[in-house]
Amino acid sequence: MRIASVAPDKACAEIQKIKENDYGFFEAETGGAIVSTKSGYTNPLGELNCVWNETYMSANMESILVGYDDPRLGAYFEHCTDEALKGQYRGIRQGTCFAHSHYSGLSKLFVLQSTDAPLMTASEVWFLRAEAALRGWTDEDEEACYRNGVTTSFHQWGIYGVEDYLKSELTASGFIDTYDEENNIEARCKVTPKWNPQDDKETKLEKIITQKWIAMFPEGCEAWAEQRRTGYPRLFPVRFNHSRNGCIDTEIMVRRLNFPGTLQTEDPEQYSALMEALGGDDHGGTRLWWDTGNNNLE
Repeated sequence: MRIASVAPDKACAEIQKIKENDYGFFEAETGGAIVSTKSGYTNPLGELNCVWNETYMSANMESILVGYDDPRLGAYFEHCTDEALKGQYRGIRQGTCFAHSHYSGLSKLFVLQSTDAPLMTASEVWFLRAEAALRGWTDEDEEACYRNGVTTSFHQWGIYGVEDYLKSELTASGFIDTYDEENNIEARCKVTPKWNPQDDKETKLEKIITQKWIAMFPEGCEAWAEQRRTGYPRLFPVRFNHSRNGCIDTEIMVRRLNFPGTLQTEDPEQYSALMEALGGDDHGGTRLWWDTGNNNLE
């Protein structure tokens, strides 16, 4: 699906291969691929969360999960420890140059060093199938796949009673910063959890990817890749853009990581080949080859 916009014929052919293989799909909430911590592996996100104390709920997560009254909120994040915010879930907007001392009482993640690290879950697979159906690459029902994706995500976290959520017409809420009103911003995500067969394809894709983004937590790398590929969910821009010479667009934000800093001097031939393949400048604002900015749904 990553190449859906740049090589749709190849992407469709690969989908058909998957459908025809003998092993099938991850479908149940217990299905998926994880990196287990039982044999000595330490979850790096848990290390950042519990030892470094540098991971907190984002403003985007707060906006979408609180706005949706999403029951996964309590499975993903802790309540604030700040006495004035007891019982609340509060996040931090990116790119605000905040001071750690101000925000240390906000919502941390429920991820420990001993938490298994997910690589792919059944819910993610259902959303991939929903998008494939939306693009007309399979004969599956896009709504059924979407609903299964949400349901499987809920069940993965031991949450049931998903029907009310799937009927919900709630939207994301505006973000109100705990300490600095200059960071406040109106919600960017306007779609609801409820599926509407009459919506256009782009709106349907936005719903699929928004729920996929929620369900991927805490696997942030894949969620970032899908957000870059599709533009969904619609995220808050950084308040302060400190990229060199404004090389990273404030609205669409970071598109890639720079090549390792030593590569240019240690292996100039390899660096030159990579730059040619990149087709742009070596900075965070250059799109990767599959990141077209167009979902090509028609």
